[in-house]
Amino acid sequence: DAQVMQLTLRASHPQSLPHDVATNPDVVSIFGRVTIQACLTERTSYRSCYHLVGRSHDIEWWPMADNNLPALDHFRPYFPSELYPSEKCWLPAVLEPVRQAYLMQPAPLEIFLPEEPLPDDAQLAYLVGRQPGQ
Repeated sequence: DAQVMQLTLRASHPQSLPHDVATNPDVVSIFGRVTIQACLTERTSYRSCYHLVGRSHDIEWWPMADNNLPALDHFRPYFPSELYPSEKCWLPAVLEPVRQAYLMQPAPLEIFLPEEPLPDDAQLAYLVGRQPGQ
């Protein structure tokens, strides 16, 4: 007498994480070289989303570059003392505690702003971060 069970997670069946995703350097540096069970939760033309079984992680995988994305034009380095007045009144108060607590190790994250100053009534800022040497 045999009983069969089929496990379903988020309307998807667990499977081994695809080889090209599992061997990605970022995935290996976080999870190591182990077999990871994952459920494909979403697939589009350019992206596949995997939920890792037994972990509270999702991996969004873009197998090829999307040439339709706009180029980033964030080349002005973030230095609190060199911000425009519209930025100096609020941006360091929001960003500096986070930057000091989380973005300084192992090397300080380089942060870039758009070339143009933020509007006087700005309530958010789109920043770009880059690890030194990458």
